Amino acid sequence: MVHHPGSCAAVPLQGTEVILVQQFRDAVGRTLLEIPAGTRDREGEDVADCAAREVLEETGYRVLDIEPLGWIYNSPGYLDERVDLFLAEVERVGQPEEEIEVVRMPLTDAVTAVRDGRITDAKSAVGLLLASTRKAGRPGGHAG
Repeated sequence: MVHHPGSCAAVPLQGTEVILVQQFRDAVGRTLLEIPAGTRDREGEDVADCAAREVLEETGYRVLDIEPLGWIYNSPGYLDERVDLFLAEVERVGQPEEEIEVVRMPLTDAVTAVRDGRITDAKSAVGLLLASTRKAGRPGGHAG
């Protein structure tokens, strides 16, 4: 078994658009479209703060409001990594990390991309589906 300190990930929204990151992943040998995420590698850092930091570092967007969506195990057959998922309202304040391309799209299009196999990263698929369900339950929200 592999021990992991845990990760955090966020579905960053600006209005009805989600801010995604596209980057090459060596392990699978291809470029993936994902929600911003990172390892909990700072002693004592709150998971929501970790998620907000990752959003800013990876996308150049600052989190204005953040709320939990739930959590998942990535691969419990050999890895104990827990990924805490969040929904975040954001505003652009800077530039993304090098080697990361920021992709904006309507949340409904991102959910379609999960359903048709264009978004295959597990944390991203679950996060986007949970965010879509959460937004659909709010006044003015729309289902994906």
